[in-house]
Amino acid sequence: MSVRDGLKPTQHPCVFFRTYPTRKHGIKSDRQWVVRQTVGQKTRVSVIGWASGGVKLTDALRAADEFRANYKKNTANPQLPPLPICAADYIKTARKKESEYPLFADFAERFIKNHVKKKLKEATAYEYERQIRKYFIPAWGDIKVFHLQRKQIVKMIEEISDTSPVQANRTLSTIKKMLNYAIDVGLIEINPAARIKPPAREMPRSRVLDLDEITTLFSILGGLQDRDCSDILRLIVLTAQRPGEIAAMQVSQIRKENNGDLWFEISGEKTKNTEPQRIFLNIFAKKINWVC
Repeated sequence: MSVRDGLKPTQHPCVFFRTYPTRKHGIKSDRQWVVRQTVGQKTRVSVIGWASGGVKLTDALRAADEFRANYKKNTANPQLPPLPICAADYIKTARKKESEYPLFADFAERFIKNHVKKKLKEATAYEYERQIRKYFIPAWGDIKVFHLQRKQIVKMIEEISDTSPVQANRTLSTIKKMLNYAIDVGLIEINPAARIKPPAREMPRSRVLDLDEITTLFSILGGLQDRDCSDILRLIVLTAQRPGEIAAMQVSQIRKENNGDLWFEISGEKTKNTEPQRIFLNIFAKKINWVC
């Protein structure tokens, strides 16, 4: 859809372009990027540059955002923010500044190294890195972090949700934390994933085994040839602890009281909620050989 002065719109309300079918050497088409601003009764169309001169849509978008920011800082004396003295100089400066910011792929590696592997528990860190390498880097690896748009994130989450709704929730949580980290280290000012709602509604688990089902389960586990697997599954039922915590259980974590009671102690470093746990081991747990 065209507008007055032959300007055609873009995704930004202030950025437009004109097309010239034969401008370049009289035979090739060209495109002129412009920013149109209106303050009060005044409207001004500012030429940013030509596509043939290397000016891109991102340059015009960045100029429009900067002009708007300059205006907002001067609301007490409303006026059109001044144009750069030379559009070419502005673009050159902007691109030099942009080159100082990493591509998303490089930022992702930094996030994995400095946050995921240093601050997250092993299982959580593994899942974060898996999502980053499976979803984020292939899709956005070659763009600048601050060029990542909200609609790109929404599109990815919706696509994942089509086949795995809960995974989509987890992936959304990961990208939100990544972009919060980008804010912390000064790469972006606003998190484009903020306020995006998880696509899937998750219900807390309410299903529990009754006594007959537990008896049947233990009977089946007793016939397994893999005794370690059988013992781990029985302890999960008997202690109501997470599978990873039971699978990593060590004899040194079992404490015996003077009255003969056995307790399974998990330090905060090994629990998901970082809180230390102390679990009583009943008479059925004591029957597992390596526990006692």
